[in-house]
Amino acid sequence: MSVIDPHKDVGKRPPPWDQNWTFGWYFFVQLLYWIPAVVFKVDFQSGGALIWAIVLIAVQIGAVTLLARLAHWPAGEYLGLVRPNGRDTVIAIVSVALFIPAWYALADILGIHSSQTYDLYHNAQAVGILPLYWFVSVVVAPVAEEIVFRGFLFRGLTGQSPIIVISSTSLFWAMAHVGMAWSMKLQIVLLGLLLGWMRWRSGSAVLPMLMHGLWNLWVLLGLAYIFD
Repeated sequence: MSVIDPHKDVGKRPPPWDQNWTFGWYFFVQLLYWIPAVVFKVDFQSGGALIWAIVLIAVQIGAVTLLARLAHWPAGEYLGLVRPNGRDTVIAIVSVALFIPAWYALADILGIHSSQTYDLYHNAQAVGILPLYWFVSVVVAPVAEEIVFRGFLFRGLTGQSPIIVISSTSLFWAMAHVGMAWSMKLQIVLLGLLLGWMRWRSGSAVLPMLMHGLWNLWVLLGLAYIFD
């Protein structure tokens, strides 16, 4: 069975955007963020920059919502915003709990250490925008990124095998994190594989949102312990 069978998680619907259109729209949606971000220097270094990031993210979500409607789907169903069952929810939470020590063990073996996250957190603390930084990191980014990657992009890869779809969305997610060190991209790819698996298993993008948010929360709690 195709991992993106449009009948699998929402019932009978028209075909989603095909792969070519999906990739084309995906790059367009990314440009909606990155062109203004570069022009207005949205660098997460100030409260104004974080507000700009939220606005641009909202534009992206509006765009994929419109695209879902243009495909003659209810936007929530197209983007995987359907209620997961209790069993999958428990599995999702346990999966994140297991991923945390697994990643830190791998990072220790490979000697991976990234100062970028430390620097961003320390700067947010220094300029007094830590609550907003937490909100963007734990809520806004996980919800928005999962809607785009495990929602819109995932839905559009109709007809591909689970391995191809899960790995493709994970790689595109990593590439979207422009400017990050390879070690952080490795982390994103591995986490993305886990999130994609849960998206496929549950038929819902809600659990990847939850898992993504829990991971970011864990990272920030660790930084709060270090700096406070």
